[in-house]
Amino acid sequence: MGGFSFCWLEIKQFFVSIPVMGFFRCTILILLLVVCRSWADSKTDFFESKIRPVLATHCFECHGHKDKGGLKLDSREAILQGGDSGPAIVPGKPQNSLLMTAVQHADPDLEMPPRKKLSPEAIADLSQWIYDGAVWPEGKALGFATGEITAEQRKHWAYQPLKGNTAQTPAGENFIDAHVRGRLKEQGLQFVDLADRRTLIRRVTFNLTGLPPTPMEVEAFLKDQKMQEAILRS
Repeated sequence: MGGFSFCWLEIKQFFVSIPVMGFFRCTILILLLVVCRSWADSKTDFFESKIRPVLATHCFECHGHKDKGGLKLDSREAILQGGDSGPAIVPGKPQNSLLMTAVQHADPDLEMPPRKKLSPEAIADLSQWIYDGAVWPEGKALGFATGEITAEQRKHWAYQPLKGNTAQTPAGENFIDAHVRGRLKEQGLQFVDLADRRTLIRRVTFNLTGLPPTPMEVEAFLKDQKMQEAILRS
């Protein structure tokens, strides 16, 4: 359940108890909705900045794409369902939540992470998050890296091989350059002249260091063909 939904349930209970009518009651409802939205946003920001990094860094190795002990921690539903030991958290009650017992290393048989205890700040953040209702971005499971590229991920356009009409590409020219050249020709334009070596070393050095080359670097570059080729390849 997201923060806004959690807050809205509280508002509904409060709203029906207000003994007023008409415009005044509607005004109160609007104000409460604004406050609720602000509260939900702040709790979501807290999750994104404090809780998500802890889960991703310290928990997903065993409870992300894996479910050690039957427990996954990649969604609110999964955390509430828990694993072999029961629900991982009780929203609003960190003192009754197994997750807090585990991260505090209070039980020798239930220590997470197993190799090194979380920092006091991270433990306090988890406790506050549970106390506030374990707000989670609406309908979102956390993503995590598995080290493997799935077949579905390989279909993404960015990873598809470039395709061009090689029949219309001059011999020895990249088809992208040929395409650009063709479009320029349609507009009555042409490529600018190739930059000279002195200009190239300035461009490369600015790109790599943010600083202009020294006179000695310029001279060395102009005299050394191997250096020119190495820099241009980089």
